[in-house]
Amino acid sequence: MIKNIKRVGIIFLAVAIICLMAIGCLSVNSVTSSGSNSMLHNTKSNTADSNSGINYASEIDESDVVEEVLLDGVTCSEQAYKWADAITKSKADGGKKHIKVKLMTDWVAQEDINNTTEYRTTFAMLDITESEQLSAIGFNGGRISVPIDCKITIDLNGHKLNRNMPIGSRVAGGCVICSFGILNIYDSKFDYDKVLEMYAISPEKMLYMNSGGITGAGDANSAGGVCADGEFANVKVNNCMIYNNRTSNTGSGAYALRKAYMELNNVVFFDNGPVVSFNNDNDSSVIAEVLEGTIKFNSGILYNNFANKQLINIADNISYNDIIIAKNTVREGYIINLLGVTANTAIEIHNTIIENNILLGEKSQGVGGINVAGNTNLNIHNLTMKNNHFANNGNNYGGGIVVSDSANVTLIGTSDINGNVIDDTKSDFYLLKDSKIGLGENCEFASRKIVINMADDYSDGTPLTSGYGANYGGINPNEYFCTEKIGNVMYLYNNEIYIGKTLTPDKYDFIYMENNIRKSYKESSLYHGVNDFDISQDLNGGSLILGNILHSTSISDFIINTKIPANTIKLYDNRGNLVFDLGNASSNVDINNGDKYPVATGWEMKICSQSTGAIIESIKLSVLGDLTGDGKINAADVTLLRRIINSSSGDITFEEYVNRPELKMSMLIVNRGKVSNSDANILWNVVCGTDDISNFY
Repeated sequence: MIKNIKRVGIIFLAVAIICLMAIGCLSVNSVTSSGSNSMLHNTKSNTADSNSGINYASEIDESDVVEEVLLDGVTCSEQAYKWADAITKSKADGGKKHIKVKLMTDWVAQEDINNTTEYRTTFAMLDITESEQLSAIGFNGGRISVPIDCKITIDLNGHKLNRNMPIGSRVAGGCVICSFGILNIYDSKFDYDKVLEMYAISPEKMLYMNSGGITGAGDANSAGGVCADGEFANVKVNNCMIYNNRTSNTGSGAYALRKAYMELNNVVFFDNGPVVSFNNDNDSSVIAEVLEGTIKFNSGILYNNFANKQLINIADNISYNDIIIAKNTVREGYIINLLGVTANTAIEIHNTIIENNILLGEKSQGVGGINVAGNTNLNIHNLTMKNNHFANNGNNYGGGIVVSDSANVTLIGTSDINGNVIDDTKSDFYLLKDSKIGLGENCEFASRKIVINMADDYSDGTPLTSGYGANYGGINPNEYFCTEKIGNVMYLYNNEIYIGKTLTPDKYDFIYMENNIRKSYKESSLYHGVNDFDISQDLNGGSLILGNILHSTSISDFIINTKIPANTIKLYDNRGNLVFDLGNASSNVDINNGDKYPVATGWEMKICSQSTGAIIESIKLSVLGDLTGDGKINAADVTLLRRIINSSSGDITFEEYVNRPELKMSMLIVNRGKVSNSDANILWNVVCGTDDISNFY
């Protein structure tokens, strides 16, 4: 029995509460972008996710704080001296004394009048020389700095750390804050739940809520909002906005390098990106780790950010939990790039929504939402990935998730993966040569027709999945999956999904019956391998039917016109006798004689895989005008049709053929929803040679 499709952790926000919410409130909690139907998660701040067991947005421990310093200065220089005092106190007596810094006003960097070579801003004091600024305690190149031997907690308290670099400007060290030691940042006025409510109504208004944030960077290299640098750097950012930061290279929002550790909890990234938009070849990712840096992202939003090559660039072990990634734009590359540099890189993604993003695909051949490469072992728990648009200017790669043959991807729990497009082609997964989709524990799909496309060199002897049988048993894979790759179809073999070559005929066409009208795939813009399951189940009584076959067609002509190798075809007549077996005719069957051995209505064709030998699909044949199933149009067909038309005695009726749609469609000559004398008259004209049945296909 087909498994019940269900969503995990879906909670709808009350419309009344949303409507009454004051725009001055700030918060966010798992939502979807406006206008979408994705699941809403209900992971509150400082609560554990019941599926992963991970505690998101854990409280910052302030039990060892020895002193609180208030940044209540009026000018930038006044704030700078108070910050330097906090750093001095943390460094005292061997260092790492926990000092809490609380902003009482915004701290806005000011123009550095000591620097005459370029326009720059600085958080440091202006009443000291430029050389003194470079070594001033708590500052580095104009940015706020936490030294190695310090432990600092910053409460933004609804205020901003604003580097104040004009859009388009950049200087070395132009980020907001960089820590080489222990740094905790949070905003006590930030209400993540309310941010999510605002996000559900109008994401663009998140910036206008009563909140502080980290903003205004313009860095000529890497690191914009928050940077963690070196093996002694340990940075935690909780309940905070990081927005409107720019870099010339990577990490415009958050950056960890040289064995540094960073954790992001309930963080909103908004409008971060490259200094000069999409006209250079640098990385300009929003979140990045390099040189063995580590970033863990638990619960947050990336909305309306920009990047040149990837939005999130991760090389090593990492986890993403309860993240919304929506309406971002990437020039080329990926939304998330998982490199898997070290052996057996383990990455976990929990309860994440990736939707309505745009990847322009310029100069790129590897476009996709999540690129899983290298030595990556990726487990995805409860993923929504919908309506992302990827363009790659004709290159072959693409898809919502791209998997290389050296990487492993396993879907766990409920996945809603649908509506992702590469150029004009649907593509939810793209599998490079012989890579697989793992279906793990309790794997279920909230969407049907997940589109899987493969590289041209993908072998039909390699399974597309691992674990399909354990989750779905013998269920036809075409109920859930399909491919846009013309001439390919999914089939089940040894409890896994395989891809097989099937027919792409020009002369024939697949047909179906709707409201007693015979229709064809071509006229309805349907495609074999994509629409078959729904058509066969809903309209054709469970059968896939091939039509437009001319009467008196020989077996050999029929096989040639299917455009698939003869050694993959089995043909059975109306009595179930095998008349053609994988390239060989049965005894006493002349495959070249269309008068004596024509292909007939009710015959069945089975297409087999050359590599596995398994049956890929079974197709019924329907020859228009051949009611008797002998492959010809003659007086016997006309007589049978007139009996059906004039069946007032009830001995035989059109409706009796409801379970044999291939026979029923063979009668619909005029094709007006029922049979009439017009059908019989045309059929008689065909017998007499005064009309051609092909005029009525």
